[in-house]
Amino acid sequence: LDMLSDYLYANVFSGLILRVWLMLLEDLDKMIFPTNLELGLKTRYYVSLLVDKLIVQVFIPFFEAGGAGVGLEKLNESSSGLREALALFSKHTSQLTEQYENLEKSPGPNATGSNRSVKSSAIYVEPYHILAVLATKAATGDKEAKKFVSQKESKIADRALLKRFNLPSNDTFLGHFKCVNSNMLSGILHLTTQNLCFEPIVFKTSFEVISLLSVVSLLRVESDKGLDLCLQDLKVIHYGHVSHLEQLYTLIVQQSQNIGGNLEYYSRLELSPQLRAELSLPADENLLQVYACSQRGKLMGPKTGELLLTTSFICLN
Repeated sequence: LDMLSDYLYANVFSGLILRVWLMLLEDLDKMIFPTNLELGLKTRYYVSLLVDKLIVQVFIPFFEAGGAGVGLEKLNESSSGLREALALFSKHTSQLTEQYENLEKSPGPNATGSNRSVKSSAIYVEPYHILAVLATKAATGDKEAKKFVSQKESKIADRALLKRFNLPSNDTFLGHFKCVNSNMLSGILHLTTQNLCFEPIVFKTSFEVISLLSVVSLLRVESDKGLDLCLQDLKVIHYGHVSHLEQLYTLIVQQSQNIGGNLEYYSRLELSPQLRAELSLPADENLLQVYACSQRGKLMGPKTGELLLTTSFICLN
């Protein structure tokens, strides 16, 4: 740190070292309080004791660097939250379960789950911290902790997903559906009260999050049992081979209406007499498929619409 301090501008050096410090705190949090509660059960308690001592006796003096690094007050303030979470291991099971229930009722300022390492200690601890500690206690034979964790298994999985997609803790999962996205990646489409989240089976970092309020058109794609979603920015997103397509379709329509979305949807493929006349289609012409699309005009700009595939024609409506 002394060498970096000598060769870097002060504002560059202080910003760089502070970011490294915050990343270290976040990585320590993930190591001791993983979303997969089965990881490191036998050693988690002892690691928590070691990390608490390392923060005070090693990490803070190192990053403070005798006044040449991060300010001591900033180091203490930013690490106080993680140290409070580590102190959960010394609490009784009944205290932990009560604290968990209180957080569930009023998640308060820590609803987003992001930037954990820069929170003050007063708002740092989240339900997943407590569940990780209870899972450790359960592994050592604590029956009360084991019963509580088993009752919260579904919430544990949902909280891990909320954290992965960086969604607020008041968002609730309504269903999970197997599908294939437009890049031909197989995965799971998670529907929440506010969003659609695609999680590929491989390439876990290539997930997609779509706000339901941004979806303006929802169309069935019968050819591959999928859905086309047209967004406000005219982008069309396709998910094919959707498991339980009808259930997902109905849930998206209902939830969009519940949150005040402006969604147009199509319940079945048929040509109304008016549309048949406007397109000058014969009476025996059948509609096979509808696709959301946009047309870019030279003067008026892009316009949204539908591409209709009939028995003999392709029509732009």
